[in-house]
Amino acid sequence: MARILTSDTTDLSPHELPATRSGKPEKDAREDVLGDGSIKKQLLYAGTKSKRKPQKGDYCRIHYNCELPNGREIDSTRDRGLPHPFTLYGNDKVIEGWSHAVATMQKGEVARFHIESERAYGPKGFTSKDKSTVIPAHATLVYDIELVSYTKNDDITEEKDGTVRKSVTRRAKHDHYPNKRCDIDYSYDLEVPGASKSDRLHAGRLTEDEASDREDAPRGLRYALEQMPVGQHATITLAPEKAFGATGSKAHGVPPDSEVVYRVTLVDFTTERTPWDSEDAEELLGMAEARKAAGNEQFKRGDVPRAFQHYKRATHATGVILLSFDHERTKEGDEAEEKITIHAADGPKRRARRLECSVKANMAACHVKLGEWKKCKDICLEILEHEDHNAKAHYRLGIAYEHFHDQWDLAALEFKKCLEDDPKNRDAAARLARVEKKIKGQNSKDRKRAGFMFSKAV
Repeated sequence: MARILTSDTTDLSPHELPATRSGKPEKDAREDVLGDGSIKKQLLYAGTKSKRKPQKGDYCRIHYNCELPNGREIDSTRDRGLPHPFTLYGNDKVIEGWSHAVATMQKGEVARFHIESERAYGPKGFTSKDKSTVIPAHATLVYDIELVSYTKNDDITEEKDGTVRKSVTRRAKHDHYPNKRCDIDYSYDLEVPGASKSDRLHAGRLTEDEASDREDAPRGLRYALEQMPVGQHATITLAPEKAFGATGSKAHGVPPDSEVVYRVTLVDFTTERTPWDSEDAEELLGMAEARKAAGNEQFKRGDVPRAFQHYKRATHATGVILLSFDHERTKEGDEAEEKITIHAADGPKRRARRLECSVKANMAACHVKLGEWKKCKDICLEILEHEDHNAKAHYRLGIAYEHFHDQWDLAALEFKKCLEDDPKNRDAAARLARVEKKIKGQNSKDRKRAGFMFSKAV
């Protein structure tokens, strides 16, 4: 069995480690952890005395050596040089016996556990993908475990589903929190249970536009960072669905469906300017263009709700230009009135109108993807009030009408208008043919029904 070395030990084998820090030997008897003989514990080295031992949901880091009762070594974190992180009684891919065993330990403690197969890999055993690790069926395993550290993990999700858990390791001096419209600067280490290495200290930046879709920044990380004040250090544990999901991450060595742990520090954040902060038409047009581009990127990725939010915020910027008439407002706490004027020539206004119609056509595409036919119809009608020859608006309005049984005639009309503006639109031509066939079939049914009712009346 590989030797266990702690910061307080000399070059001794596990069998030679003192039982306590005072060097006094422990009893040779093994403790029956669960009372059913499935997990037996023998203390090798006492840890730090503490009233609180690891509890359910705590983030634990352990070193371990694993062998069969015949002495054949199976696995060791010492060979990899990194402690193994896991959540006590969590959804990690670890054996049940680990949680029961570690829950009995103090920080710094080293103990030997005999774990029967029903608390380990059971009748199926285990074989790693590369076949470097093979555990026979019904095998009892002997673990020498050192509890390196454990921290309390609080569930910070609104649903309290445990998918994002946070443990504060250093408090912040001030309560300055970012929000969803901030660019966030942070530093992080990433730990992956079972990985042969971890990503050490990195500097990260999440812009509001990027949100949490980058390879190095899963969705749950942004969510957690938004709940940290500047200067706070925390351990963030993400369930697979809030981390790298079913695909994992080759760049970080994260297997599919794996829980990951970030050790993060929120360094700083900057708040994005909103359209209402600007009185410059060119800046507002730039904001709208940037939002449209971000929405297009999200739409390509298949994140339609996020794409829609980008498009919606693009219309906020164009809307400020289009509604840039002189108006008055009263300052808070001041009786004097402040006159606000946004100077925008007809040129920028025309550009804003064209851009807004283009963005709203993309919003209509989102409604189509989401099956929101009433909303699709309404926004297309808004576009056509200003651009009667917008082929995309006619096409998507036709799709919306097609889903209302009594509006197939209107659907056919919109597809025809689309083809007038875009004769090469094959999708519109195909939908027109389909809806005309529906109309023809419905007319035939109506005639038969009318004939039947007439003959019955006679």
